[in-house]
Amino acid sequence: MRKQWSRTEYAFVMSFIFMLVCVAVAFFYGFLAGTDKAEAKYKTLLADKDKVRSEAGAYDQSSLASYYHLAYLPYEDFRTAWFDGLAALDNAATSKETGAILAELRKQADSSYERAAEGSMPANSPLLQDAQKDLLKSLKLFSQELADYEGSTALQSGTKLASVLDKDAGLTEAKRFALTAQEEYYSAILEWNKTQVPELKHSDLLGEKVLSLKSWNSLSLNQKNQYLAKLLADGPLFSNYAPQDLAAQIDMLVSDGHSSKMKLNSVQDAVEILSATGAVRPEDFTRLKAKRYSKEILPLIPFFS
Repeated sequence: MRKQWSRTEYAFVMSFIFMLVCVAVAFFYGFLAGTDKAEAKYKTLLADKDKVRSEAGAYDQSSLASYYHLAYLPYEDFRTAWFDGLAALDNAATSKETGAILAELRKQADSSYERAAEGSMPANSPLLQDAQKDLLKSLKLFSQELADYEGSTALQSGTKLASVLDKDAGLTEAKRFALTAQEEYYSAILEWNKTQVPELKHSDLLGEKVLSLKSWNSLSLNQKNQYLAKLLADGPLFSNYAPQDLAAQIDMLVSDGHSSKMKLNSVQDAVEILSATGAVRPEDFTRLKAKRYSKEILPLIPFFS
């Protein structure tokens, strides 16, 4: 006959079973917690990879070139026409000639606006999106302000009118929008540069309000261009040359020893003297590229070719 278990034996067996259940529950809890943690870590890694991939594609060669052809080139056509028109005003002897010059400038602003508005920049390229918007604002303002002068019944002589246009508040605002767009474009180019050279140094110098020429020498060309684009926008200094043309002239001042002879200590000093003397020309970078910038990492954009 089978002997019944004592209370002690029952208690021992029940305790043992309870312990096994606790161990099993702890094991499965730990397994599930570990799985959730692993999944969370994996999702984070995937998100980081997607972010890097997105950032790398935001300002790639294709996006930068698309902006150049869509927005920058039409703006460049207007900017060239603007400075040619100002030069022509100096020789305009009659109000009829003055009116004709203003009409041509307005038409060019309208044409450039239409071309620059034909497409849009990708959503993952906010700098290029903003640059396009600011260029369109600039061209629209140029057109509106020029139309007001064109329709005036008391057009002044060419020379006087050129001076008035230079001080006009609406046109000054138009120039600010154009220069802001330029700064945004060159900032996008610098973002591309960072994807090519992740360890790009001296980025902290770009925040300097006054940059010494010694610090300037440590920057890459793309960094120099971005710094100058911001400097021009802050002025505002609306000119017929690009930041790389100005950078080339500053580099010449430094390397040829002229900056020391002229006691120029900062980039701001150099820009002031170069702009005051009209020393910078639109093709200065192109002229000096092979000699000075052959080793620079630059995107495949026509104005760097």
